[in-house]
Amino acid sequence: MQENNFFIVGGGMAGLTAAKYIKKFFPKSKVRLFEASNRLGGRCGSYFDKALNRRLDYAVHAILKSNHEARKLWGQNDFCVPSFFDFNSKKIASPFRYFDDIALAALNEPLGLVDKCVIKAMFWKLFPFINAAKVYFSQNTQQQTLVSPQVQYLDDVFYNHRLCEIVPYGNHAQKLVFQNSAVKLRRRDVLILALDNMNASHFLMLPKLKHNSIINLHYLTSQPIFLPNGKSFMGVHGAQFVQWLSVHQNVLSVTISFANSIHLSDDELKREVWKEICLIRNVASAFVPPCRVLRFKRATVALDAENVARRPSSAQTLLDNVFVAGDWTMKNLPSSIETAALSGKRAALQAKKFIKSIS
Repeated sequence: MQENNFFIVGGGMAGLTAAKYIKKFFPKSKVRLFEASNRLGGRCGSYFDKALNRRLDYAVHAILKSNHEARKLWGQNDFCVPSFFDFNSKKIASPFRYFDDIALAALNEPLGLVDKCVIKAMFWKLFPFINAAKVYFSQNTQQQTLVSPQVQYLDDVFYNHRLCEIVPYGNHAQKLVFQNSAVKLRRRDVLILALDNMNASHFLMLPKLKHNSIINLHYLTSQPIFLPNGKSFMGVHGAQFVQWLSVHQNVLSVTISFANSIHLSDDELKREVWKEICLIRNVASAFVPPCRVLRFKRATVALDAENVARRPSSAQTLLDNVFVAGDWTMKNLPSSIETAALSGKRAALQAKKFIKSIS
């Protein structure tokens, strides 16, 4: 029996999940992954910030207890029920009073702008009510807890390999061209393109979608600090900027969803956000601590009806041995680690059908 070769372009969570399932379906297959940068994980993962002298997550991620595929990747069971701080009343309350805030975090878009199909799918697939409020949040350890464990499913990893062209022959991909090399594909070889929408649309006949932004701020405090009631993770209702706060040792992280309209400079944003944090903690501060601002202009796809209608409904492409993965490819689901993982699994399943059809 001929050996199956699988080529994955893109080392984010969609590509890594696809590799995991390919190895499950085809244990003897060769899985080769090509990544344009010098690391795996995409928006997940951690890096050492020289200015703060601390290891930080690129973005603060949270998974729900009901997010089964993300839990398989993360392997975490330390779930908590977050409280909400009401910025207006200065009181702490149950999260169930702030459904719009929770939905904004999950969708990265105000609920009133979101297509009804997405809202329905979100409830059925991502938010079974029994586990809706149980959350695990990252603590600047994503590289070792989430990304590194997935390397076991890869036979070869090629870093700093930016895809330049997919060369077709008839209805299948015959060659991948990178900046300084090329890879030939046999008829039975499979390519999974696990890139973001903007990059994937350069190589295949795929629409360029609208996106929404997210901003994360990481403050380095002189000593470990605590949120109200000793919480390490909480939502904030009614503030101008702060929506979610998390603390790990002496790093306080802030998440601002749907940040499209924020045009402040980094220094201005650091000051304004720190003012809100001081009010939440009911303390006075003479200065703003060192802070790293991370902006993700295309963090998630927009979820309005027009944009959702243009998203792919399948991992299949016009080339029969090429499949797409990425949270943006899951038509009616919001962008998340769970959705990225589901897309990788779907691409692997459709690749499995392709291999069966030509065997």
